[in-house]
Amino acid sequence: MNVDEYEIFIRPGAKFVLGPITVKDGAGSPVPNAGHTARMHVRRERSDTSELLMEANTTNGFIVLGGANGKITVSVPATVTEQVTKSGWWDLLLIPPTGEADADFILGGPATRVPVVTE
Repeated sequence: MNVDEYEIFIRPGAKFVLGPITVKDGAGSPVPNAGHTARMHVRRERSDTSELLMEANTTNGFIVLGGANGKITVSVPATVTEQVTKSGWWDLLLIPPTGEADADFILGGPATRVPVVTE
């Protein structure tokens, strides 16, 4: 699977939703993700040691995997996005049952914090 760059926009205090994303193989068929876990980090810089601004994963329930249909949906509640104070960089990692060494980076790119103008 290839890493694609995709800009996301985070509005503090508003629910953030990404997807559903369907992961496909080279032939265009969905790649099943049953038994996998997933993790998405938004960090200040393009570094895994940079300040963590937001996290979603299958453990905290902010990422839901579709199993046989290969879908991934990220949904972060407003109570979490309201804590995002800066723009940064993000990526989404899909981890198979065999572990981190076999993980695939699905998407990533700039994460832009956009203030909400309606109160």
